[in-house]
Amino acid sequence: MSKLLVCGFYTESYRDDIERLEISLKSFSMDYQFTPVEPQSCWEATTGLKPQVLRQCLLDNPERDVLYIDADAFVRREITGFDDFEGDIGIHFNEQGGKRASHSIRTGTIFLRNTPATLEFLDKWIAKQALNDHYCDQDSFQLAYDEPHSAIFFNLPVEYVKIFDKDNVKSYIEHFQASRRNEDNKAVSRKRQKKIRNLLLLLVNFALYGLFYYLGGL
Repeated sequence: MSKLLVCGFYTESYRDDIERLEISLKSFSMDYQFTPVEPQSCWEATTGLKPQVLRQCLLDNPERDVLYIDADAFVRREITGFDDFEGDIGIHFNEQGGKRASHSIRTGTIFLRNTPATLEFLDKWIAKQALNDHYCDQDSFQLAYDEPHSAIFFNLPVEYVKIFDKDNVKSYIEHFQASRRNEDNKAVSRKRQKKIRNLLLLLVNFALYGLFYYLGGL
């Protein structure tokens, strides 16, 4: 049995995607553990289940390291090389940056050694995600990463997290970003968040106006 276990999760709307990923994993005789989940209040909150799923996968398999892969990905060739990396967590840091990169990291593929430091970081990630349903997994990951932690990170080469229409490399894993199908849902979510923020701001302004009016009458 290989020490490496592929981990993933999916909602019913991603069943076709996860089945394609499964086919590619079987073609390379890779072990995997997929977790079905229910959609959350918005697209972002559903992606935010990622650290919980990863933590449980590590706890369920204490003797194995975990390679997380998004449901909408496909393994193109035999995955090797992780023994050459030093550290607890491998993730791709966007070297290109610029306007095309929405975040400084890509969380579509993540390598996690089964270490106490990895579990500690996942606890921080889970805590940050709990702060706001409208954080996507990349938002909450960045918040956890920016705080002190004991996990040692290494840069996962882009070949492990290629975006199908962006990166010109021979990939191990290719991501097809099925979330683009949900752009309308994400837009609605962002509009709802903005509406709530504006309403709260309005209520605060009314409260402050009332307070000033009351103090002025004393």
